[in-house]
Amino acid sequence: MTGGLVQEYEHSVLPSIHPIVTIMLTVIFTLPAMIKLFNLNRQPCHFLRCLVLCALTSFLFGWHVHEKAILMAIIPLTYSLPLLNPLESTYLLGLGAVFIYENAIHQLLGLDKNFPFLPLMLTSAYCSVGVIYAWASYYVYFLKSDDVPTRIKSEKVNKTD
Repeated sequence: MTGGLVQEYEHSVLPSIHPIVTIMLTVIFTLPAMIKLFNLNRQPCHFLRCLVLCALTSFLFGWHVHEKAILMAIIPLTYSLPLLNPLESTYLLGLGAVFIYENAIHQLLGLDKNFPFLPLMLTSAYCSVGVIYAWASYYVYFLKSDDVPTRIKSEKVNKTD
C-alpha cells in the first residue's frame, strides 16, 4: 500500500517512463483531434467531442494519473454517448463477473492470503481494456465525422431523388 505517496523509482521488470515521454505522447495523440476541431465549424458538439478525446488522451498517457482523473472524460462523454453495440454490452457484463470474482470467488479459492493484489490488478487490467477501446473507437468516430449535420445530408439526398 502506498499510503497516498507518489515516489519515483526505477522498475526492475517494466521500463521506467519519464515525464517528458508522457508529455510528448499526450501532445502527439492530442494534435489530430485539435487539428480536426480547428477545421470544423464551431458547433458545441464538436468542441465537446474533442474535449472528451483530450481528457481521455491525457488520462491514458499522463504521468502518475489518479484513477479519479477518468471523470474528466466520463462526465462530458455522458452527454454524447450513443447506444452500445453487442461487444460493448458484453464488456459491461464482464465487469459484473470481475466484481463477483473480486468479492466472492477470490476468497473462496483461498487466494486472498497469497495474492491479495490480484483482484485490484484484474480490475485495473479489465478497465484499461475498456478505456483504451473507448478512446480508440471515439477517436476514429471523431476523425471520420464531417462538418455537415446528418439532417442536412438527408435533405440533400431526398432532393436528388
